[in-house]
Amino acid sequence: MPSPARVEEMLPSLEQAVAELSTLAEAVRTGEPLDRPGTVAALEECGAELDRLRAVLDHAAAWHTAWARILAGMAGSYGPDGAAPPAVPDRGSRMSVTV
Repeated sequence: MPSPARVEEMLPSLEQAVAELSTLAEAVRTGEPLDRPGTVAALEECGAELDRLRAVLDHAAAWHTAWARILAGMAGSYGPDGAAPPAVPDRGSRMSVTV
């Protein structure tokens, strides 16, 4: 089950992935020979770690959105026609990593 503790557990791996991607980008820029099988394996591992992090963050976003809707319903009032107050708008989510 995704949890905030899991995000913290992933941080060292993600920091290492950013460092390795920076090294890879520099090697590509300078034309340095690459260990192709090792590079592919490292990129696949990084992708898998990012997929796991995305799942945790998506779960957290859904949890917060659900609570925001509950609180909006509690703080607002139903209209004369019995309609619920408007839900919190979905602002989407983004994550950006600059290398």
